[in-house]
Order: sequence, then C-alpha cells, then structure tokens
Amino acid sequence: MNEYEKNELKERLRDYCDQVLEPDRRDGFYICPFCKSGTGKNRTSAFHVFTDKDGSQRYKCSKCGETGDIYSLIMQNENLTFSQALDRAQELYGFADSKPILSRQMTITRREQSARLEPEQTADEWQRALMPIVKRAQTVIFEDAGIGALDYLHSRGIDDQTIKDHGIGYIPPVKSDPWSIENGYSFTIPSPFPGDQRKRLAIPYGITFPYIMDGKLYKLETRRLPEQITGSIDKIGQVRGCRPSLFNADDAACTNMRRDILFTEGVIDALSINQTVGRWCNDEIKAVTFGSATNHGDPNEFYKWYVMPYRVIVGFDNDDAGRDQGADLAEKITRARQDAGRNEARTAFPPERYKDWNEFLTQEPRAVFEYVSNLFPVTEF
Repeated sequence: MNEYEKNELKERLRDYCDQVLEPDRRDGFYICPFCKSGTGKNRTSAFHVFTDKDGSQRYKCSKCGETGDIYSLIMQNENLTFSQALDRAQELYGFADSKPILSRQMTITRREQSARLEPEQTADEWQRALMPIVKRAQTVIFEDAGIGALDYLHSRGIDDQTIKDHGIGYIPPVKSDPWSIENGYSFTIPSPFPGDQRKRLAIPYGITFPYIMDGKLYKLETRRLPEQITGSIDKIGQVRGCRPSLFNADDAACTNMRRDILFTEGVIDALSINQTVGRWCNDEIKAVTFGSATNHGDPNEFYKWYVMPYRVIVGFDNDDAGRDQGADLAEKITRARQDAGRNEARTAFPPERYKDWNEFLTQEPRAVFEYVSNLFPVTEF
C-alpha cells in the first residue's frame, strides 16, 4: 500500500464507525468505545468523527480525550499492531491492484486535488526541476534582493550560520509579471508532471525552506514577508507536488547513535531549537517539523525519527490547538515506539509566558539551551 492509498483509507473512518460502534442520535456521534460516554441517562455522546484540514477523517472524544484516525481506532478496537491495522483497513475498504475494492463517489475540491500526492514516478523529475531553484534561492538571500528576507530572519533571532546550515533561501517577486505578484507567485517553470507538458508550475515567492529527506527534495515551502501578505496571499506558499516530509530530516535522522528528537509545530521554531541547543550539544538533541500541526507522517516511513531516537518529545505551540495536536502526534509516535519496545513519546512546551519556541529565543536566548536540555536529562542514560 503506497502513501496515497493510506491517505485515501483515512477517509473511511466514518464507515468503520458505522460498522463497529453504536451511533448516537446526532449525526457523526457514537457511543465512545473507550469511556462509554453516551450510555448515560441523557445518551449524549462526546465521541464524534470530523474531517481534518488535510481532508482525512479523525475521531475525538471530548470527555476522555481519546483521538486518532481509522488506523488507531482499528488498533485499539481489534487489538492489532499498526501494520496489522493497515492490512485490516485495506481488507475492509482498500485497494487491490491499485483499484478500490468498494466503490464510492468522491468529490475533491480544486485545492484538495492540488495538495494530493503526485504519482511516485514523477518524484525524481519534480526534484530535478526544483533543486536549481532551491540552490539559486540560497544565494539570493545573501544578495541585495534578499536584504528584506535576511532582516526578517534576523529579527526572529535566526543567525546567518543557521540559515546556511539549513539551506534557507529567498525567491523575490518578479515585478515584470503583475499576475504572479498579485497571486503570490514569482515565476513559472515547465510542469514536470506527465500529461502536463503544456502547463506551467507556479513558484511562490518568499523565504524558502527546503524539506530534504535521504538526500532528496520532498517539499519546498515559502514564507512571505509581512509586507507581502495581503487578503489574497497567505503567509505560507507551497509548490504543487510536495510530499509528506520533515524539515531538517537528514541532519536529525537517527541510525546508530544516541539522539533525542524534539518535534516543533513550525520551521522557525525548529530553527530556534537547532541554533540554541542542537549546535552546542554534540548533535545529541535535534529539532524537526512537518511544518504543520495537523500533517503527521506515517510511522513506517518516518521510523528514523519516530522509533530509533533514544527519546522523543513533541513541543508544539503553547495554546489549546498546539496542545491538542501535539498530543495527537505524541500518541501516534508512542504507538510506533511501543511496538518496537521503546519508551513513549512525551509532550512539552515553552515556558507559559511564551507562545512558541521562537518567542522564547527572541526574549531569553541564553535560557533556551538550559530549558530544552532539562527536558532531556542526561541522568536517564
């Protein structure tokens, strides 16, 4: 089963709940299989299924706090491992020879369609098309055209060495193309996708953050400068064809050495940790991020960052959303680690007075190292 099929099956959670759980009187709600909410006098269940921002279906019980996707529910409901849950979901709703066993009508919005994974055979062509842009952006950020981007990163406490170490660059708007500027793009290149020979691939302008795993470019994310953000242009831009990946993956990958991993909510937070902690602790503590609180990777494909590290902590933003989503990822990582006999993943956050790790860095740069180091005490050897 490939990643596309795994994501597709996440959209069958409600079908599974309809089969194995007792429905509540409200649409999308069920008797909670964990705390049994909904079985009381008023039969008001707290367990419900909802659609996440990435289009996948998830469940959450607001009474006992249990949350997850179809795979985690199958694992707990049928006492299976993650790999067995994958097989079970495929058996019920999955794919045989890449064709759905059960037919269903799907409607995909234009935005959802552009975010879906492209065929695997296009990955190398996509990377070959984007890598020259990544390399050029890394040069531009230290030229006159990148002064604004450099000043912005400096204002966030990020120094030049960190920028170079993580391959950060800048793509400025091309002022000769009003359409591109108004829509948040700098220029276009020939599309690397099959059947798109007559189409163009738009490249967003902004500070570039390349997500490189196993030496290959998986994702190119751009962050617009504050003055570039308007009603029609979002803060974050992303090139069509990006695949799920971790920022700073290769630098943090754990193979045969002791290493602790801290998952942050965004790229700037990961840079803040790596600059103040990772650089000064013999590479024993590294920060990585999926670049989003809601997009988490498959344990089978992120084994070197989920399971192999000595310890894993999820440290998202210091707000309700960050705590909820951080708990979701920690739970997912813990299941994968427990299958391999490892200790569980934990959640931790910046000091209460700070929203995120970068705010902590800009206000108390000398305190970050000691604070994060104490999250991973050396006495646990």
